[in-house]
Parts: sequence; structure tokens; C-alpha cells
Amino acid sequence: MVRPTARRHSLLASGLVLALGMPTALDAQRSGRPATPATAVPDAVRPIRLGQMAEGTLAATDPKIDGRGPFHAYRFEARAGTRYIITMRSESVDAYVWVARQVGPLTENLGSDDDSGGGTDARLRFRATADGPHLVVTQSLSEDGSGAYSVLVEEAPPAQVAVARTIAVGETMTGRIDESSPMLEDMDDTPYALYRITAVGGRRLRVSLTSEDFDAYLTVRRVTGSGEEEVASNDDGGGGTNARITFVADGEYTIVARPLGSNGAGSYSLAVAEAPATVVITRAIRVGDSAEGEITDADPELDSGPFFHQFEIQAQQGERLRLTLRSEDFDSFLRWGRAAASGFEELGSDDDSGGNVDSMLEVTVPTSGKYLIRVSPLGAGQTGRYRLMVERP
Repeated sequence: MVRPTARRHSLLASGLVLALGMPTALDAQRSGRPATPATAVPDAVRPIRLGQMAEGTLAATDPKIDGRGPFHAYRFEARAGTRYIITMRSESVDAYVWVARQVGPLTENLGSDDDSGGGTDARLRFRATADGPHLVVTQSLSEDGSGAYSVLVEEAPPAQVAVARTIAVGETMTGRIDESSPMLEDMDDTPYALYRITAVGGRRLRVSLTSEDFDAYLTVRRVTGSGEEEVASNDDGGGGTNARITFVADGEYTIVARPLGSNGAGSYSLAVAEAPATVVITRAIRVGDSAEGEITDADPELDSGPFFHQFEIQAQQGERLRLTLRSEDFDSFLRWGRAAASGFEELGSDDDSGGNVDSMLEVTVPTSGKYLIRVSPLGAGQTGRYRLMVERP
């Protein structure tokens, strides 16, 4: 699992500094000795050179920190603005690596990673924010892990300039995202690929991003005279860790395809197709009734991906209703709304308020009329039986 970069000061330094034998400012005040400057390196910290692999063995007698296993610390000199890649590999331990910068008695945690190196190896990419010594900590993810490992610190290749590839409706394109891809600097240097599509006449399109190497994330933006505005974004709407967005297109759009985490990399496939016509069957339900049904892969899909069923209820202004959706087959999700020009205007939704993975939503009817209830699994591709109940609280 990728740990998002955390650019913050943390008292995890207290454990790391003490474990390495570096006196804090408080220690210095109590003892009358000057505090160890940030550039001082205790004997426990091993030097490491860029591009040269270092090897070590984590043992049960090594210090531990932050609820994980034994660790070793290395120091290297970083240059502000330079992007680095840190890779830790081991056949004996589940590798966990993080990088930090000493700031007085505190440690600024610049990022960490668990499995982005493939298998249980770690691979972390980060951009140095300041010149000077930085700490690389190699650690066992599990508290009782021990064994041999290797660690390599190297400069990342220069990122490419983002050039949008044109994709047409009905086309599928493949590519690879890695350290040399363009980077989103405002998202911790997350690599991405950029596409452009033009479709007019209000065509309903489906954009799908699939990858076996990383957790896919999609963003669609409309190109306007003043720049770009986001239309939609999605993480897992394509099922599993794949992404999918369905939207009505009328103009020029950019598509940003990327991993969910900044350390994700690998091959991917991007497809744009006409979204299939959605035939929605609306079932009637009354206050005090319950309905049972089964979601299957033949049911209509929400734009976000999940299959759904739709119910209609006649309700009076000011009436309070409790909607409960239960299922033993999937994580349920409830939507409350009414018919609109776009098809459905959502007025409320709920995921887990019914206990465990069941949904419960209490609403007050704003005006008398007909309202819609949509029941679905939380995630795309899920199916199974459910029970919907409508009652007064």
C-alpha cells in the first residue's frame, strides 16, 4: 500500500532521534550541553551515496519505531528541487521505507512507501524541498520482521513535458506511467498521462482506465475560454481498482489518467466509448412497505459505475421518512431524490448508517409529490440480493 506523502513536522522524531542517540533540544537544556545540530550524524546513521546500492540485515536487536519492526537509518546529501527514487528490496521482510529531514529537535517526514516496488518491496519517489542531509529509514513493516535487504537512492530521470494525445470515441490507447512521465506538482509529483477528446451534440461517453500495475484514477475536464473546469473524477468506478467516468460531452475535454498514489507506476489502457442506453425500470413503493430484489449485471448502471434499482414513492410535504437498505451480499448505498431534466436530482445519500455495511437515511419531504429512491452496491460490479424498507421514524 502506498503511504501518501506527509509534509508535516512530526514527533516521530522523538523515537527516531532517541533511538539514534541524537540529543533533543530538551535534553540539551537539562544537561547544559549544546543541542546536536541538524547536520550532525550519530554513529548509528550509515552514509549512503547516490546510485550505489547498500546492503544490511535487520535484526530483532535493532531499534523499533512507530509500531513497526526494526529499522536502519542512512544519510545522504540532497539538493532542493531534485527528485529522488528510493528502492528497498528484500526476500526476508516486508519492506517499508521512509525519508525525513531533521529540523532542530523534530523530523519532517517527507514520504513513505510499502509495496510500490512490486511484491513486498518498497519504492518511494520524493522531491527534496531543501539542501542538506536527509535520512532514509529502512524498516520491516511487521514488528517481528528480520532479515537481509538492499537499498538504493538515485536521482529520478527528468520528467517529460505534458503533451496531450488525441483519442477518439470508440478508441482504446495503451501507455505506461513511470518516473519519467509528466508530474502533477500540486499532488506530490504524481505521474500522469494526458489525453484530449472532442465530442459534440450531447453524446453520452464512458471513459475507462484499467491497469494491473496501479490503482487507477481518472479526471475529466472541460476546456473553456478561461481555462479548464472539472467535470468528474473517479477512483474505482470500473470495478476493482480500475476507474470509469460516464458523462455527457459537448465540446473539447482533457482526460488525466494517473495512479491514485504518487508512487504508483506501470502499464495502463484508456478507452473512450459511447455509453450504452440506460433503461431504468421504476418500481412503486409506499410508506410502510418493504421490497426485496436482486441486483444483477443486467441492471442499469449509475455514472459512477454500480448497478442499481429505482423506486418511486408519493410523499407529502413535511412528512418524515426513514429509508433502510440491507444486504448480506454487498456494501449497500442509498440515494434519495426526484426526477429532473438530467434524469435524477439527488437530495440525499447514505452508505453505512444502517449498521455494518447497511444504509439508512432519514429525510423530510420538502414539497408534496413523487420522489425516487435508488438502491445499489457501493462499488462497481457488485451484485446480490437486498431488502428496502420505507417507514416513518
